[in-house]
Amino acid sequence: SNKEISFSERYITKGEVPNVIGMTAKDALFLLENNGLIVKMKGYGTVIKQSINPGARIQNGVLIEIILG
Repeated sequence: SNKEISFSERYITKGEVPNVIGMTAKDALFLLENNGLIVKMKGYGTVIKQSINPGARIQNGVLIEIILG
């Protein structure tokens, strides 16, 4: 019943795993795959957990699992 929308900026650093928590599956998948990661998704909704911590150095072709809920 809270009818407010809030926005917050996300800064994406090239070569680092972005924080995708709170994003939709579509947005997270786009961002992660465009950074060279292979994405495995579980669940529905928005991202509540990611298997590689934000800010970690990206290695192309590494698997990252995102949990949606």
